[in-house]
Amino acid sequence: LVKAAAKLLPDFHLLWLVDEMKKNLPLELDFTNEAANAERVRTMYAHLDYLKVPKIHYEYTSDRVLTMEFCSGAQINDLDYFLLHKIDRHDVCRKLGALFSDMIFVNGVVHCDPHPGNVLVSKNDDASVSIILLDHGLYLVPGYLS
Repeated sequence: LVKAAAKLLPDFHLLWLVDEMKKNLPLELDFTNEAANAERVRTMYAHLDYLKVPKIHYEYTSDRVLTMEFCSGAQINDLDYFLLHKIDRHDVCRKLGALFSDMIFVNGVVHCDPHPGNVLVSKNDDASVSIILLDHGLYLVPGYLS
């Protein structure tokens, strides 16, 4: 499909996608890899009381099945949820920006799929706010490009 698109759109250099997919798709589909990445991030940021990485239930997890804690929340772009629960979106934005900056520039890891469906926000019973980070299937780590 990519080769056909490359012929139809010669100005767009798309063949690099084939190599990336060959390298990354097996990682994305290996749920033991995703579980290990989730644990790594949970440990790395255990000091952040606002960050929640769902707990992995290893006894029910394999390379084909990932079982983790259910975390209630709304997508990070759900403004109605922010307004309804009186959540300071600027505070959440600062915290999320600081988290991803620390991941990239301090720890050298990049969460490769941080779209709104994988970043949730939740108002807790004690009125605090949690950022819930999901989908740890693919990370870029130091040495990836070398």
